[in-house]
Amino acid sequence: MKKTIFMLTILSLMSFSLLYAQEKSPSANVDCNYSEKYTGVDFNVGVGYSGVTFDHYYLDSARTRSEDDKAVSGTGFAVLGKLGGTYGFCKYWIVGLDVYGQYNSAKHTKQAAELFHERSITTKIDYNLGGDFRLGLVSRPSNMYFLTIGPDWGHYKMSYSSTHLTESYSNSSSEFKLGLRFGAGAEQKFSETWVVKEQFSYTWYQSIHHTHSDSSTSTVKPRLAAMTFSIGYLF
Repeated sequence: MKKTIFMLTILSLMSFSLLYAQEKSPSANVDCNYSEKYTGVDFNVGVGYSGVTFDHYYLDSARTRSEDDKAVSGTGFAVLGKLGGTYGFCKYWIVGLDVYGQYNSAKHTKQAAELFHERSITTKIDYNLGGDFRLGLVSRPSNMYFLTIGPDWGHYKMSYSSTHLTESYSNSSSEFKLGLRFGAGAEQKFSETWVVKEQFSYTWYQSIHHTHSDSSTSTVKPRLAAMTFSIGYLF
């Protein structure tokens, strides 16, 4: 979390520095409404990296905390689709609203073995849906930097199996969990209608509680990070 906040702060400072430098340049007196060039509706598709982190807390049937409690993670690829609208104001600023869907291949399988007892938990967020509220700064006609915040619904899937002596147990579940997503990125226009976009996002989701068929319980706190690169068309 600290790294995410640090990255967002640096991006904000860079954006304000670019605007300040531009206002002090000789061309600052030219009346250019940069933000108007980004006003409209745009559709984006992209791919990138996704990483999931799960904080696992496990209690066995005797209500004893497991020594295997820890944060675990997995990485994979992401496929993103996004539809949004942008409105420019005050020459350099934009506000926007985006809706998106994202597929994630990242998952983690947690395995543990004790005396006469083996268990395995596979967890993943295979896709997520949400909306981003966006505030951006257009530093020049072809460059825009932005911050985002919004709700995100992640589709969480879990499968559990346990073997104790000659007895075996297994169960699985899936559900949507609400999360809060923060993001930052940059956008470049290479024609009047085509743009490329780079965006980093990080989402914290609600905790999930499981009671397994062997009376053990587990609590999972998921997080999802993504770095995507997309191409979009501005209508």
